[in-house]
Amino acid sequence: MSRVIAISIVVFCILILWELIFPKRKFSTSVKIKSYLTDGLIIVSNNFLFFIFSIGSLYYILEKFFSLHILSGLDFSNIFIFLGMIVFLDLLVYFWHLLNHKISFLWMFHKAHHTEVYLNAMSGLRFHVGELLLSVIFKSLLLVVVFGIPIDIILISESLVILFSMFHHTNIAFRGEEMLSKLIIVPYLHQTHHSIDRADHDNNYGVVFSFWDRMFGTLLDKENKQIGLGNIKFQNFIKFLKFGFKYKY
Repeated sequence: MSRVIAISIVVFCILILWELIFPKRKFSTSVKIKSYLTDGLIIVSNNFLFFIFSIGSLYYILEKFFSLHILSGLDFSNIFIFLGMIVFLDLLVYFWHLLNHKISFLWMFHKAHHTEVYLNAMSGLRFHVGELLLSVIFKSLLLVVVFGIPIDIILISESLVILFSMFHHTNIAFRGEEMLSKLIIVPYLHQTHHSIDRADHDNNYGVVFSFWDRMFGTLLDKENKQIGLGNIKFQNFIKFLKFGFKYKY
């Protein structure tokens, strides 16, 4: 686990430097500083709460005492089954993301993530605590209790989600991005998901693989002009938390 954390930190630093040196969209220094500070505070506070409530331990407890083990007959040590589980978990993340846009109660929390004006690598970890807690409940009940998927595989999947989320939120563009988009979600596709236009941002729900959006007709292959959410301007940490509990805006 320590190795995964180390890799995530290295990747994060590379992405931050990349977007600062070769940004796709130009923003003032003050906008970038305010965004980095706010996002950093959100990330630290969320991780602190998850540590206090021992969220990670919840998975192990559920797996040991409450799992129905629907998939218990599978040999998870088999490389093909392992890879199949990683793809399957990404599909579930796709549907969870879609539900966060379609169900009003879930959108209440998720919309806070879409208020980001300066989309950057830290934005990939900038979620309202309400959304994160609901995500833990969803994954605990479905992945651990119902399917009985081993915790190690879930943690690997979660690590991939974090890495790819940081990547496709980064304010960059690069050669071969369009070709790579045939397989995975790249920055320009996810920037469209963060479009200020609701008709645009109700698309491109994928996190790792882009073929789910192609398969279910939610892929929007275009560049958007403006990022954000309606008339919502920059939000500091307190405003961000309050906005997540605001049912309508």
